[in-house]
Amino acid sequence: MSAHTTCAPAAASVVAVAAPLGSVFVAWSVPEAVERWLHKADVPAKIQKRYRDAVEVVRARGYSVGLEGESFARALGGNPRSARSMLERNVRGIRIHEYALMDLDAKASYRVNHIGAPVFGPGGEVALALFLIGFGGELPGAAVEATAARLLDAAGRVTRAIHGRHPQHAGAG
Repeated sequence: MSAHTTCAPAAASVVAVAAPLGSVFVAWSVPEAVERWLHKADVPAKIQKRYRDAVEVVRARGYSVGLEGESFARALGGNPRSARSMLERNVRGIRIHEYALMDLDAKASYRVNHIGAPVFGPGGEVALALFLIGFGGELPGAAVEATAARLLDAAGRVTRAIHGRHPQHAGAG
């Protein structure tokens, strides 16, 4: 049995958006914004390619899923109240292959850290994101999909409440 610590930032936490964190905030952005996000991470081109792929997955799926691997737990320092600067310093140690869920298999199980869904503003930009955190143990892929569907529904309601529009509809009257 391996030791595992569930770590999550405190509610309403503010963390700098640098790859691999924050893919849900940049997935619907213009390519230049995605590139700025990638360059903040200061990682080799091969890793940047994986981050780009993760952004494409988030855009196609409509939501992000962050896994709780060893490097993510280390980045949080095992303490949900870790200092912001410590978290930002350690983000570079997060491995994309153990953080971003790229291929969601309904029959597999995952140690999910969070699921995030965008809320769009009036111009189709991501105004904010809703996140579910605090999953205990492993979550079956089918449950990830069902939970994400409910989160997307809630994010859609907030988008409509703030008179936002999904980017594909942002130009419509």
